[in-house]
Amino acid sequence: MSSQLHDQLDYLKSLAEDGSRMPVMNGGNLFWAGVCFSTAALIHYGIMLGIVPIPNPWFISLLWFVAVAVYAVLGGLKIAEGRRKYGQNAMNRAISAAWSGVGMAIFALFLTLTAVGSQMKAIEVLTTLIAPMILLLYGIGWWVASIMSGQGWLRLVAFGCLIGAPVLGLLGHQAVQMLAYAVALTLFATIPGLILMRAEKG
Repeated sequence: MSSQLHDQLDYLKSLAEDGSRMPVMNGGNLFWAGVCFSTAALIHYGIMLGIVPIPNPWFISLLWFVAVAVYAVLGGLKIAEGRRKYGQNAMNRAISAAWSGVGMAIFALFLTLTAVGSQMKAIEVLTTLIAPMILLLYGIGWWVASIMSGQGWLRLVAFGCLIGAPVLGLLGHQAVQMLAYAVALTLFATIPGLILMRAEKG
């Protein structure tokens, strides 16, 4: 038992040492997530207000599909660049695992809410939960990143996500929810991602 505890303490020590020496490499990934999805949210907001004309309602689904595709390319390139430059240490493996789990959870959430909404004939109602739930998952990702990297300011980002999620929930079924979602993504993905990118270069 004491041997297992010793091994766990050594592992945590190695993470702490890695965190003090190595930059967090997922900053570029989160930066592009914020840029791509906040842009899509702003366009969606314009569509809901009638400012942005669309040929048919399916354009909204296409809008988000394009945002996902662009993010996958830009975020993937940034991650690959970081791995080539710094390798993949224990800390960044743990953070990458957490964020990949967040990504899979977001995809599963979308499918689940779509399936339930179709079954209950209430897709419009349930899809208003997507933005708040995504922000909750982002909060989990930032919390893990903060613990693994030892960077306390990331906890503030995590708390911001967790506080912002119910606010987005209160704005459900209103066009302003998409505007608030764009602001939240800028505050809790684009800006912290940019800070991590600058720290990586420094």
